[in-house]
Amino acid sequence: MLSWFTVRQLTSKDEYKRKEAAEKLGETGDTAAVEPLTKAIRDESYLVRLAVAEALGKIKDVRAVESLMEALRDRDSDVRRAAAEALGKIRNSRAVEGLVHLLKDDKVNVRKAASEALDKIDPNWSKSAAARSTVPAFVTALKTGDVEMQQTAAEILGEIGDASAVDPLIHLLKDKNAGSRKASAEALGHLRDPRAVEALVHCLQDRDAGVRDEAVKALGRIADARAIEPLVAELKNPFSDAFELAKKALVNAGAPAVPALVAAFHDRTARKAAADTLVLLGKPSIPALVESLKDPDDGIRAEAVRALERLKWTPANAEQRIVAAIARQEFDDVLAEGAQALPHLVKLLADPNSLVRESAIEALGRIGDVRAVPTLITALKDPDGGVRFQAAEALGSIGDPSAVEPLILALTDEADAVRVAAVESLATIGDVLAVTPLVGALKDSEPDVRRGAAYALGVLGDPRATDSLAA
Repeated sequence: MLSWFTVRQLTSKDEYKRKEAAEKLGETGDTAAVEPLTKAIRDESYLVRLAVAEALGKIKDVRAVESLMEALRDRDSDVRRAAAEALGKIRNSRAVEGLVHLLKDDKVNVRKAASEALDKIDPNWSKSAAARSTVPAFVTALKTGDVEMQQTAAEILGEIGDASAVDPLIHLLKDKNAGSRKASAEALGHLRDPRAVEALVHCLQDRDAGVRDEAVKALGRIADARAIEPLVAELKNPFSDAFELAKKALVNAGAPAVPALVAAFHDRTARKAAADTLVLLGKPSIPALVESLKDPDDGIRAEAVRALERLKWTPANAEQRIVAAIARQEFDDVLAEGAQALPHLVKLLADPNSLVRESAIEALGRIGDVRAVPTLITALKDPDGGVRFQAAEALGSIGDPSAVEPLILALTDEADAVRVAAVESLATIGDVLAVTPLVGALKDSEPDVRRGAAYALGVLGDPRATDSLAA
């Protein structure tokens, strides 16, 4: 219950008794105390005015709003802060205009209290007419205020979102203070105006990590095509502060980022991060990833198929099943598609990875389609001995006579295994043109070649072969 003695104490000559009375009235929470407290808001003592503002915040009665708004202009910063906090607790929309103007206060704690109070009263306060009316003053603060005021002004302008703040904020990106540059980059991200793109891209090279991070986030929010390449470049360094932020920014950019991310597969340092980002982008990435399954680079194919698997992609037709199996280097699955796989396997004979070329040639031999023979004959001249070996074996498996002369030439290959495969394939094809060269192979330095040649001559059954074997 309200004590009228305590109320009378508000008019005591002793400022400490007045202060104590205000505090006691606030503790009661009795709305009957509002009227005497609002009269005391102009007390000559700042200690009393402070206690009154705090007391009114505890009572939370809307009748106190006008008096507290008057206290927002108090000469003492603690009173202004307490008045802002009290208005935040009362949460009446009439206080918005006064609190918005308080955001320009020269004291950080007052500005903070005003900002928090505004968020409590109306989370969308920054879109109000009162907020928009303060834009010129905050723009001026960007140019003439101290560092703390510059940063606050940038933050508020970002929240208000008025386009007239873009150019001044861009100018602030060149400020010598990193905190101001950071605040400006963040604000420009909220404004999402394409005019800021070039300046923000330049900030990706800022010496301060915090500025770089905010620039990355801002570019992601703006989602302008000009920012995509610079953001993709950030993926090359997983130890960069901006690395994860760049991925998020590219996801924010959406489908327009896909071509640049796929192109980043050609850079080994960025490949994994680019794939991760494409997965985060989801369905818009799938067509480009499917196309990447046909890339000449086996590393790119492998990264693309892994990304597609993470996206739960399912091949829609035989061609997609084939290229996906090739990317996984699961050649048994390729063979399951039969002759349809032939063109894809033939292309792999130009793959820079010799192991891929070997696997492709082995698969061609198992398919047994004569259309592969010209390509396999060419593969007999491959710089890798393992590839030449597989080509010689595959030609024997297919058994086409056009391979005889190239296999005869392979009897002089520097690799023992290739010569062995050549004599075995010549035996399988069974063309008498091979007899004389096989007779010569009986003198080969490699025992397996000699044995293979003898066997081949026996298979051929030519009289000359018999004479040579008898000798």
